[in-house]
Amino acid sequence: MSDKEVEAYFEKLKEGLALAEKRMLEDKMLRGEDVLQARSDGTVYSEPASVVYERLYAQSR
Repeated sequence: MSDKEVEAYFEKLKEGLALAEKRMLEDKMLRGEDVLQARSDGTVYSEPASVVYERLYAQSR
């Protein structure tokens, strides 16, 4: 693969992961579920999916 092809591959991979994350959050919002997250110190906490979705995608509407 050329460098250009590798870049295109990674860009598609990144887009696919972002889409999967968004769909997962939308699905969890519909069910009223929480999402597990980790702070920079490694502490795990849960947060409603609707809050996470709003924080990540509110400005893109």
